[in-house]
Amino acid sequence: LVLEYIIGTASVARAFSSYLDTMTGNVMADTLKEIMPIRVSFLSSYPDFLSLGIVLVLTALLAWGVRESALMNNIFTAFNLLTVITVIIAGLFKVNASNWSIPKSAIPKDVRGGEGGFLPFGISGVMAGAAKCFFGFVGFDCVATTGEEAKILKGIYP
Repeated sequence: LVLEYIIGTASVARAFSSYLDTMTGNVMADTLKEIMPIRVSFLSSYPDFLSLGIVLVLTALLAWGVRESALMNNIFTAFNLLTVITVIIAGLFKVNASNWSIPKSAIPKDVRGGEGGFLPFGISGVMAGAAKCFFGFVGFDCVATTGEEAKILKGIYP
């Protein structure tokens, strides 16, 4: 369970750092690759201090206390719901049924774009996407284990 949280937190922090770096024109990646390159094939090409900072801030937040962590969790959950609702509403105005499938003729020869049709990447593509979506559900089991480990349930749960 702890390993699940460690891997999940590190993955999300790394992804957030990459997105932020991409939005700023890869300034962080380019600078750190030049100053502190890592030349090991199975590691990143540079140390990601932003990811480390994100993990340390989240660790401090959790160490601060359950009540404060619950407040931050509620804020982030509200932000996630707002994001999903925004995407759904924006998608309602821009929906195009022809985007639900890829004609095989539209896939360039030099691009690995699947087989065309409704499920162009097959079951393996669905499984790869499901593995990425898995992190959206990591943490819900924490509620059950916290309730099991609590000494005074009435003081924690309403």
